[in-house]
Amino acid sequence: MSNKKSKILYIIATSFMVLLVLVAAFVTILSLSSKEDDVPSIFGYTAFSIQSDSMEDEIMTGDFILGKKCDPKELNERDIISFFTVNNEGQIFINTHRIIGVEETALGRIFTTQGDNEEEPDLRKVYEGDIVSKYSGFRIPLLGYILTFLTTQLGFFLCIVLPVLLYTIWQVYKFVLILMNNQKVKLIEEVKDQTSEEAKQAIIAEYLAQQKMKEEENNESNTK
Repeated sequence: MSNKKSKILYIIATSFMVLLVLVAAFVTILSLSSKEDDVPSIFGYTAFSIQSDSMEDEIMTGDFILGKKCDPKELNERDIISFFTVNNEGQIFINTHRIIGVEETALGRIFTTQGDNEEEPDLRKVYEGDIVSKYSGFRIPLLGYILTFLTTQLGFFLCIVLPVLLYTIWQVYKFVLILMNNQKVKLIEEVKDQTSEEAKQAIIAEYLAQQKMKEEENNESNTK
C-alpha cells in the first residue's frame, strides 16, 4: 500500500513540476518574442491581464485572456478588441472594449468602443493602426493577477527561475536514484553469482570426496 501511495505522490509531484516549467516557458517565450513597439505574441495570439471591471460580466477583473491578431476590415459591431489608447495623463496603454460603431472613411475604418460595464462610449476613437487583436473568447479567471505579478523581479524569480531550478534539481535527484538503484542491483547480481559458484564448487568437492572414500573402501576390501 505504501508503494502505491509513493507512486501516486511521485506522479503528482512530477506533473506539478512539468506544469510549472510549461507555464514558465510560455511566459518566457512571450517576453522574448516582444518588440519595443509591439505586443508579444505566439502564432498570432496575444495574452492580456485585465486590470479593470469595465467589461464585466463578459470579462472579469484579473482574467487572463487571449486575443487573436485580425484584419480590421473584418471587424464588426459587438466584437471585443484590444487596442492602444491614451489616458488623460498622456500615458499609452492597451484597453479591451466592445465595438459599438464602425465608420468607413478614406483613411480607413474608425471604431467607436465602449465597456460593457460603462454608461458612456470611449471618448477616443480607435483607428485601424491602434488595434492589437480581437478577443478570442478564451479566458482563465484570476490568472491575470499572476501575469501582472510576473512583471516584477520577485514574480519573475518565483514563477519562472525557481520552477526551472526546482525541476532541474528534481531531475538530477531522480537520475542519482536510478544510478544508485542500478548499482545495488549490480551488487546483488554479483553476490548471487558468487554464491552460486561457491555452492557449485562445494557440491563438486563433496562428490569427489565421496568417490574417493568409496575407492578407498573398495581397495581395502580387495586387499583383505
